[in-house]
Amino acid sequence: MKAWTIQLLSIIAVVVAYQFIIFSFVPATFQHQVQIAVGIIGLVFLLSSLLMSIGKNVSSEARVQRFMIGTTLQLLIALFTILLANYISPLSFRQVAIHFMVVFGVLLAVQAVFLVLQAKGKLKND
Repeated sequence: MKAWTIQLLSIIAVVVAYQFIIFSFVPATFQHQVQIAVGIIGLVFLLSSLLMSIGKNVSSEARVQRFMIGTTLQLLIALFTILLANYISPLSFRQVAIHFMVVFGVLLAVQAVFLVLQAKGKLKND
């Protein structure tokens, strides 16, 4: 399997697992908002990971540029999503923000592991 395929499947697995956590532990009044926030951040990580990982023989300079573009997009969309959650539903903002940041941190760790493995040459896109 290619490295970007493994990375995308890992991100999807994290988002799906967290959706099950939402159904189990989040109060019903906040579930919809939390699911939307988790879905948005999952989609953003999927797209930025695809952007960062695709390509066969990518130079280190191109890899750094892709990383900067992907990370910038992730952070801007994350801030916009949190701002939008506060504007749309201020009563559920705390719940949405906490779950959003947990998923963001987990996905960032997964993405970092795959980026380090690719940089060391242990995962290849051949």
